[in-house]
Amino acid sequence: METQRIFEVLGIGETKDEKEIKAAYRNRLASVNPEDNPEGFKRLREAYESALVMARGQEEEQLQDTPSDRYIREVEEVYRSLPRRLDEKEWERLARNEMLDDLVLEEEIKWKLFRYLADHFRMPAPIWKVLDKAFGIVENAGEFKEHLPEGFVDFMVWKSSEEGGGTDFPFEKLKGKETADYDEFIRNFNELSQMLGEEPEDRENWKKELGQKITFMDTLEIFHPWYEMEKAKYRFACGQKEDAEHAVRKLWDMGEKDIRMLYAGAGILNGCGQSEEAAEIYGKLLEEEGMTNEDVYNTSVALAEIRAGQQKWEEAREHALAARRLYSTRKSVELLKECNTEIIKLYTGEKAAGMTAEDGVTLAWCYIQEGRAEEGLEFFREHPVLEEDMTGRQAECPTGCQEGERAGCQAECHRVKAILFVSARMDVEAEAEAKLWRKCILELEKEEPYWLAQSYELEGKAFQIRYEKLETKEGEEAKKLKEAALSAFDAAVSVQPEDIDFLMAKLHFLRALKDYRQMVEICGKIKEIDKGYFWAYFYAQEAYEGLGKAQEVVDTFYEAKRIYAGMPEIYERAAGAFWAYGQYGETKNIIRQAEEAGINSFSLRVKKLEMMRRDAENEESLKEADEYAKQLIEELEQAEGVKNKDILLSDAYLQRAFIHDSRYADKFRQEDEMETWAKRSVELADSNRNRYFLGRFYEEYKDEPKTAYEHLKICEDRGLDFEWLYYYLALCHEDFKEWDNAIAYYKKAIEKAPEERDFPWRIAWLYRMKFNRTGQKEYYEEAIKYLNLFVEKHGENARELWQLSDLHSKNREYELALAEIERAMERDGQSRNWGHKAVLLELMGRKDEAVEYYEKGIAVGLEKGTDYSYGYSQMFDYFCELREYEKGLAWFQEKIGLMKTEEQKKTAYGYIKYYYIMLKDYTKALDALERIHGGISLADYVSDGWEEEGERINDLLDAYQFFLSPEELKQKAEEAVALLEGDGAAGLKENHEGKRSAYIQIAFCYAHYIMDEEKGILYFKKALEQAELDEKGINTSGYRYTVSSLMKILWRQGKLEQAKECRKLYVKSLAEIYEECKELGKGTEELHLRECAHRKTNIYHLFEISFFSGEYEEARGYLQQIEACEWCWNCTSLECTEQWECKGFMALHDGKLEEAEKYLKHALECGRRGNDDAKWGLKILKMMQK
Repeated sequence: METQRIFEVLGIGETKDEKEIKAAYRNRLASVNPEDNPEGFKRLREAYESALVMARGQEEEQLQDTPSDRYIREVEEVYRSLPRRLDEKEWERLARNEMLDDLVLEEEIKWKLFRYLADHFRMPAPIWKVLDKAFGIVENAGEFKEHLPEGFVDFMVWKSSEEGGGTDFPFEKLKGKETADYDEFIRNFNELSQMLGEEPEDRENWKKELGQKITFMDTLEIFHPWYEMEKAKYRFACGQKEDAEHAVRKLWDMGEKDIRMLYAGAGILNGCGQSEEAAEIYGKLLEEEGMTNEDVYNTSVALAEIRAGQQKWEEAREHALAARRLYSTRKSVELLKECNTEIIKLYTGEKAAGMTAEDGVTLAWCYIQEGRAEEGLEFFREHPVLEEDMTGRQAECPTGCQEGERAGCQAECHRVKAILFVSARMDVEAEAEAKLWRKCILELEKEEPYWLAQSYELEGKAFQIRYEKLETKEGEEAKKLKEAALSAFDAAVSVQPEDIDFLMAKLHFLRALKDYRQMVEICGKIKEIDKGYFWAYFYAQEAYEGLGKAQEVVDTFYEAKRIYAGMPEIYERAAGAFWAYGQYGETKNIIRQAEEAGINSFSLRVKKLEMMRRDAENEESLKEADEYAKQLIEELEQAEGVKNKDILLSDAYLQRAFIHDSRYADKFRQEDEMETWAKRSVELADSNRNRYFLGRFYEEYKDEPKTAYEHLKICEDRGLDFEWLYYYLALCHEDFKEWDNAIAYYKKAIEKAPEERDFPWRIAWLYRMKFNRTGQKEYYEEAIKYLNLFVEKHGENARELWQLSDLHSKNREYELALAEIERAMERDGQSRNWGHKAVLLELMGRKDEAVEYYEKGIAVGLEKGTDYSYGYSQMFDYFCELREYEKGLAWFQEKIGLMKTEEQKKTAYGYIKYYYIMLKDYTKALDALERIHGGISLADYVSDGWEEEGERINDLLDAYQFFLSPEELKQKAEEAVALLEGDGAAGLKENHEGKRSAYIQIAFCYAHYIMDEEKGILYFKKALEQAELDEKGINTSGYRYTVSSLMKILWRQGKLEQAKECRKLYVKSLAEIYEECKELGKGTEELHLRECAHRKTNIYHLFEISFFSGEYEEARGYLQQIEACEWCWNCTSLECTEQWECKGFMALHDGKLEEAEKYLKHALECGRRGNDDAKWGLKILKMMQK
């Protein structure tokens, strides 16, 4: 067949990939039935085999003729021939190859060999043991895992162990061509067996898929009895019972009667109505020596189900009990429960009257196993068939035992009564019955060591119950009971040292005591008796977990899993051990193994969810985790009887919230749902982890620092000592403007995580801001200290260099500041850095250069799609200082079309408005205001809130003051008052700062232009009321400006006492500035006068409140300090307008009117935007001159 035709038949393009060829073959088989279309099938088979030959030939061509390649070709030849693959001598020969003696080649060949075997691993255990002996697989498992998939290495270690052969597929029974595709056959056989063991929802589709797989496997032309039995099971599932039974008997006639074949065949016979024959086969299987615990379990369950179906409850119970003793699965528990329930009904009903002691003992066991001990005791009080009644009265033996047999009968009765009392937690009665039972045992002619040991065990359990009933486990009584219980358990073990039951009894008591070391010892003894006893590994793993021995937890997991892979707890503990040490890859491996074993553990699924979230590297994978979380939560909410359900559900909700917290969740984040999930998480399990997330959520997403702080503080009060807890508490304190508390928490965070970047940076930032607000040198030094700490640990970057430059500039170290900002610009040419360099150049007298840098900063911002607001404001001041209003107007008119945000455009129109006013083009100034606010009429509201409306009123009245007559201005002021106090005012969103801004401009209109100072005072006071109501409090520049404005007009009217009251208010506000300086131990005035970057401004404020409250000599002293003081750090003016203003008012007080006029005019001229106080002073002077 030509190459093109080969792949046409297969329905794929030409390929050398064996997996793709095999998949295509399986797909085509679904439509080509060998019986219906033999010729089509023949062509398909020929194409398939030809494609495989071509693929394998290609592999050989690709191998170079190196020593290692020649070795691998030998390995391939051995593996592809089944007889050679199963021959230990072939592998011994390969392991002794002389090339492996070469130190250079040995490593290369070894890893090539095992990489080949990772894909070609279907060999019996003896072959793996040969390879282990040659290459040390078990001993060097860690090294192997560095080169090979971990699951494959675990598989090799298992196959090399003593138990590894117990689960071997019987390769020797395979029959077919030497080079047939046996690997494909075995892989499909395993899939077929798994499918036949499922309970499908869509049974018809399931049968169809099974049929297709069997059709494909038949084309491989390989015979194996196990496969033939699976086909018989398929026929049975399809309703072809006679064919299925015939196939079973044919296989048995061929001598195929291993345990698997007998068990599977018996199941089919039972389904075909041959229940007695099936039961007989199951019975014989239970006598077989080669049965594993799992075989015995499955057989016992099958036999119990047959007998239950026949209503032979006593016999069914024996087998159900045997199954449950091995594995306490849902199936075995339900079977035993059914048997016990039916026996209780039978014996307490129709059989109650003629019940024998033997029946009573059986009934007692049923009550015990069903947890109905109290009910059983009540029945036996009414029906004293257990040899001795409940009151101690001796009854005749109901079974009619002879005297010599009586002790044995009596012993069994004492035994079940002791167990009933233990089950009912009646410790006194249980102890008495255990001792009576032991007395009977010792009277027996034949020794009964097991019974004797059990009597000690029950006595120990009676002491254990008494110990558990104690309110306190300390003290002498508790000590004696603990010793008595352990002594009784030890006595049981000494009588039957090889019996696991008694070691387990002691183990359970040690488990209750949390004596993990002794638990490990007991588990070790049990393993010595029976290496296959699952519970020894189960409880050893628990003990190691309690001792904090993570590696032993994991090692024990693998040991336990080899015995029984269906117990969720062993996976949960192993996963927990890896999880605790942050070994998430290992945790994933455990979860994967649990999934392969069919384990549905909510605990593991919650861990899987967290790892899905952690591993998500894009939006798609995060959405997948989100969908998994949603499904898991829905299932958990509905599930019943789940251990630690609330904790698991809480964690699942938290993980879903975490998912939406991820940076990859920007496009699908549901903030309101995050809050719901986080709250639910806390509601289900109020742990620090859950509450911490909720607190962080309110700080980061809801901007609710008060709520955030409440949750975070609870975590701290509970003892959570975690750097990010302190970080978010610090952020809350920042929101509260409690800077020192914020710094204290950041310092605690640094103590926990000294290498974390954010913490020293935030401290430096806060100290810098404290320095900016208060001017205190100590804060400058602290800011520098923490910035240097940051740079020392994390290196220089533009952000930190900018901060250092900013700090040094405010300390008047301009050259150092310039060098730092230039280094920042080398790393990041953002607008802020260009603008800061411009400021420094201005401060150093290089104004023209500064303008270039401001413009560059603005241009950089526009390139990045942002507006550099500071640059625009500095350019506005630049043109104002030069009085070049037309140039400024043209510059901003050109730039406004480039601006990115409406907010920046409004600000620019504000600059344009000012330029028009200075140019006396008032109509265009008003046009600019209309562009800003959307309307210039004061007859009605334009905005829906007082923040915007108050600003609009302020801007309009400020503009009108330049060109309206007093009468016209009064009309506008009255209109503004009507807006503030009219009926519609309450309909606007409240904002006290907006109202303050409006009232203060109305006050200026009356006081300075209309010359109605009384009304001016009225509205200044209303402005002050609004300032006091503002949520920011009195520590604002707006509040102090309002107070000083009111104080000045009171001074003008000679109301010095009221002015002095204003001074007190001003000082109180100043004191709040310095509230954060308590640790410096200095008063408000001292702090305000200390040497700092803006000392001259500070003294100017003190001059104002002294002069305008009538303390003129005090003011004179402040003026002298102003004249001797350095300029403020950020002042780029050629002269200090405030200094000339103070000189003017002092001259005015001294009656030196000419000097006053001179000084005030000069103050007006040298101010960048004029000087409103100097302008007002000149008005006063003019009035005085009149």
